[in-house]
Amino acid sequence: MKDMNAPLAKIPIKYKLTLTFLFICLLSLGAGGMLGFITTKRSLETQIMEDLSLISKTLEGSIYFYLENLKNRTQDFSSDGFIRDMTVRLHQNNSYEIKAGLSQHLKRNKVSLVKSFFETLVVSPQGEILASSIPSNIGKDLSRERYFQEGKVGIYVGGVSYWEEGKGVPCFHISAPLTDKMTGEFIGVIVNRVDPGELADVVRGEYKMSLGTISRPLSGSGVLNSYLIQPDGYIITSAGNGRFEEALLKRKFSPYPTQILQKNRIGQYRGIYQDYRGEEVVGVARSLPSMQWVLVVEIPTREAFKPIGQLKRNLLLGGIVLICFTIALLYFPMKFTIFPLLRLKHAVDKIEK
Repeated sequence: MKDMNAPLAKIPIKYKLTLTFLFICLLSLGAGGMLGFITTKRSLETQIMEDLSLISKTLEGSIYFYLENLKNRTQDFSSDGFIRDMTVRLHQNNSYEIKAGLSQHLKRNKVSLVKSFFETLVVSPQGEILASSIPSNIGKDLSRERYFQEGKVGIYVGGVSYWEEGKGVPCFHISAPLTDKMTGEFIGVIVNRVDPGELADVVRGEYKMSLGTISRPLSGSGVLNSYLIQPDGYIITSAGNGRFEEALLKRKFSPYPTQILQKNRIGQYRGIYQDYRGEEVVGVARSLPSMQWVLVVEIPTREAFKPIGQLKRNLLLGGIVLICFTIALLYFPMKFTIFPLLRLKHAVDKIEK
């Protein structure tokens, strides 16, 4: 007697065997595919993190090298004998001719030497601009500016901001003390105003020949984003392929990575998070302690994990091929094993009746 309560009792035996083979194949394919998918994704994610960390280290070195170059230039300016002599003369005789002569020297022989500099200033110990490569700024008071106060005691690099006197011109300042050649007495501060546009090029990996490196982008596909963030959370270089002017000090950045760096006081964070646009990215955030900046290098997950999508498609195609192959292979067992058994079963049923 047949057990009519069995769930598969009404299914013919030839279909049971076929379905069993198909189920085993699909189970094996699914388990193997899932394991391969998870392993591949983890390996890819780890490799991407390592690549981004390496890129961030390279960019960090380039940023410091670039800033060090500008600092050295500023120190060279502060050791210029003509500037120091003329500054001493201005303390003795605050005449227009001396100011004009020094300003002309700053314009022709100093600020023009460095592409990033757009103004060089000589400031008195009290904070008054004595001479400038932009003469209209002579006489203005800088006594409350941090770059002036810090420049009195040593070389200083300030943060990026809008220069009010320049009517919204973005810049950062590098300052150094001026001393008398004979006595070493403090006689003022030399200040260079720097266009941050070239800094943005450095952060994007577009190295300048003047820095001794080959100019080339870090990401040929254009999906790699790299930018700097100030302590106040504002982006100070362009992100991705966006124009520098569109990003500067207009996008406040406060997602997960910078919070982790600030909270735990660690040098680097890497992970998957949402960027300032709300897009999911794989990223590395690296602290630049001397400037209190954070360097972010990231790539959208949709781009980073493109190989995973291809793997999914390959697994699906492989499953379809395997099912077709299994059905084809079942033809011979069914012809030489299942069909004879079915005929024997029919004979037994007749005898039983």
